[in-house]
Amino acid sequence: MNIKLKIGDLFSFTTSEKNKYGLIQAVSKGKIGVNVRVFCNVFTDLSHSNIKRILEFEGFYYLKDFYEYELLNKSQAKLGNYKIPTNIEIPQYMRISERKLNGDLIWYIVDTNTSRITKTFNVFNEELRSLSPAKTWGIDYIKKRWEDKFTLQTWDNNLEDKWYTDYLNKYEPNKLLEKEKIALSKIRKLKPTIVWKKNAKQILNNYNLSEGIINEIDILLDNFLEDIGKSNLDSINEITKKLINELNSINDIHNCIETEESEQLLDFITTALQTIENKKDIEDYSSIRTW
Repeated sequence: MNIKLKIGDLFSFTTSEKNKYGLIQAVSKGKIGVNVRVFCNVFTDLSHSNIKRILEFEGFYYLKDFYEYELLNKSQAKLGNYKIPTNIEIPQYMRISERKLNGDLIWYIVDTNTSRITKTFNVFNEELRSLSPAKTWGIDYIKKRWEDKFTLQTWDNNLEDKWYTDYLNKYEPNKLLEKEKIALSKIRKLKPTIVWKKNAKQILNNYNLSEGIINEIDILLDNFLEDIGKSNLDSINEITKKLINELNSINDIHNCIETEESEQLLDFITTALQTIENKKDIEDYSSIRTW
């Protein structure tokens, strides 16, 4: 594509979705490249009127010093040169994340004028939520972000963990298995049956929850963890339903899962699913649960 780049130029890129295109606009000159804004959504309608709406109202994030080559030679088309709204300005503070050798995720706020880190977070902080990436992402990486429906609001530990898992699954599967083994080992220590067994040696408020029943439920929880640890995400929902139905059967016979036990079981199941699936929101199984 033999064209000269101008500030305001808008470029479209093909995506994995047929007839849907990602958009990137050059907004200012950088130190070694061009500063751009990348629109989070992908679009089918690239008419002039819709482009003007997109440029004014659609969500985006900034990238500094983007490679001009990527715009000029890897784009599907240059759509034209469009006026940049007056409020569009590369921010001074942006964010990056770093994965430690032990798997922990660290977040930083960076002053892009000085390249100095101004704040460090060992856990995700809402102060990071609206900040754009401080690192320059290449177009292949951006295309994956379009597939993920990436926005600054969704970019947190859960999304980073998903990307990390995808990377391990593709390039270091043995490391992924070890990571999941460690995670499941930690979850196993959270089984409510551990506390129930300790309480069973004392006088229980719930007399229907005998040691034998506790052991039966304990085995179900162990099997559940083992099954979700070696299954793909598509089958985890069925595995969870199976556990709930098995608990239903025990409770129907013994009437042993009261309110406190029910809440503890739900907390355990939710924690396990969030760890394996890297999701905040877990499907509501209340329609099939009888305890």
